Amino acid sequence: MSMMRVFFRTIAFAGFAVATSVQAALPPYWQRAREFTAILESQDVARELQDAPITKVETTTQDRYRIWSGRCAVDVQLIGKARSNPGPRLFDLRVGKRKCIR
Repeated sequence: MSMMRVFFRTIAFAGFAVATSVQAALPPYWQRAREFTAILESQDVARELQDAPITKVETTTQDRYRIWSGRCAVDVQLIGKARSNPGPRLFDLRVGKRKCIR
């Protein structure tokens, strides 16, 4: 195989690798939307809030949210999961116990 052919194949592969890694993550807006959707659809969150309506969602730190229902709140942490292929970030939710203020 000629050096030029090897060179062009290497360049093509490098370009593909860069393009693939760029496509791996969602833009921040859409990633946050996926996180909110997962939290709002979580049976664990609903159970901890005793099926009361959510009144506020706040970001406390990176990958941590506080979900309010009236005077009660539940802390939710996103736990990242490894991916074997490109795509949006995978995560599980760790839902804390409900805490109420008086």
